[in-house]
Amino acid sequence: MALPQVDIAGDTDLLLDGTKLRQVTAVTPRKTENVARRLDCHREFGDRSSMTDSVEIGDGYDSIWTAPVAPGNDGEQSLTPAGGSRSRCCR
Repeated sequence: MALPQVDIAGDTDLLLDGTKLRQVTAVTPRKTENVARRLDCHREFGDRSSMTDSVEIGDGYDSIWTAPVAPGNDGEQSLTPAGGSRSRCCR
C-alpha cells in the first residue's frame, strides 16, 4: 500500500523481499468483530498535488502486512487502517 518513489532509467532487476514486512493493525477502544478491513493511503507531492486511495480487504484474510519505505524526495504519505489513527508509513 505504501507508494515508494521509484526512478527507472534503464534495464532494472527487481527483488521482492518480505523479510522487513510489518503487520498493520487498528486499535479500537472496545473489542470488535473481523468483518472487513480497510486501508486508506494518501500521498502528497511537492507540487501540492495529491492522490488518495482506499482498499477494502474482505474477511477471507486474517492480517494485513506492509513494507516500510524510505520517504520520497518530495511530499509525504500516510497509511491508515480503518479504525486507527493516521500515521506516517515511511519512517
